[in-house]
Amino acid sequence: MASGERRCVLVAGLSVRQLAEACRDDGFEVITADCFGDADTRAAGRRWYPAGQTGALRLDPGRLIPLLATLAQEQAVEGWIAGSGFEAQVGLLAEGARRLPLWGNAAEIVDVVRDPRCFFAELDALGIDHPPVRFEPVHAADWLVKDFGGCGGWHIRPASARGSLGSRGYFQKRVGGEPMSVLFLAHGGGAVTLGLSRQLVRPLGRRPFVYRGCVGPVDVPAAVLGEIERIVAALAGRFGLTGINGLDFLLDAGRVRVLELNARPPASIAVQGAGLMRAHVRTCADGVLEAPPGHPAEAPTRGHEIVYARRALLLDADDCAAIAATGWCHDLPQPGTRLAWGDPLCSVSASGEDDVAVAGRLARQRKETWKLVEH
Repeated sequence: MASGERRCVLVAGLSVRQLAEACRDDGFEVITADCFGDADTRAAGRRWYPAGQTGALRLDPGRLIPLLATLAQEQAVEGWIAGSGFEAQVGLLAEGARRLPLWGNAAEIVDVVRDPRCFFAELDALGIDHPPVRFEPVHAADWLVKDFGGCGGWHIRPASARGSLGSRGYFQKRVGGEPMSVLFLAHGGGAVTLGLSRQLVRPLGRRPFVYRGCVGPVDVPAAVLGEIERIVAALAGRFGLTGINGLDFLLDAGRVRVLELNARPPASIAVQGAGLMRAHVRTCADGVLEAPPGHPAEAPTRGHEIVYARRALLLDADDCAAIAATGWCHDLPQPGTRLAWGDPLCSVSASGEDDVAVAGRLARQRKETWKLVEH
């Protein structure tokens, strides 16, 4: 790469708008591949490619692998970054890395941290607290069934509900606490904590814990932060993590209980300030573990929330124009988009003086967005 020339990166996943914008804002040339092709996803990159299977929210190897091979052959990009969706298709992550350098955790690492038997056994060995888990059927009101191959909380259901338990499935006792996450940068057994966020998790129909968004950065007492940093350092060292990762946990009266590790840049990159993807690539491609200057102390409190359709919708050009005109809607749908109840319509963003104020603004924006299209 010539001196002064911008690095070019492919970002791929189920929905990559946030990841693509973060890369663009950090000075990268971006090519995008996801399942939606929303207007602002396309605008964030030089080119967009479809990466989803027809009729399913799932990555399509028949589309993604040839794309990676072509980009490698053309020397169009230096590397690629994986977003959500590869948790259930770790083999696809490995196959993609053989075609083009993967800037992130290798497939074998993702495979281990998304295997609940391995992950929770390692937590126990490291003395890291987590809600009790079981791998034999539990039919009790205070237990949940989860799938480490899922994302966004869509896979979580009461243990009493009928349904098959996949290869990455497990049972976990329902406990109290505020759902939170920590963003951190890792390499060579070391880790740097980048910021904390409060997750917005609410029921959607019969699914009790659907991820809606997050607000951050948020502060916690020094003792809690110290425990989180201990956990992050232990996990980074044990699993050999690299780049930006996210750890979800419950915080209850100072007690930190780990839920899962996202071994990739998670959605909370949108609220944790600038320079994150530059730091991620420096770590993964160049082996330099260094947080962005001034991060996260100078970052304002920000939030984002996914808005789900409350009924079936067919969006016309006026609907899409009205959504785009707000200035605070993102993941902008294209005219002609058909949505069923519970499908993601778009997302909204806000900033403010603290996390409570931001969450309130997001709630108002969600309701305003519904009004724009429900007619």
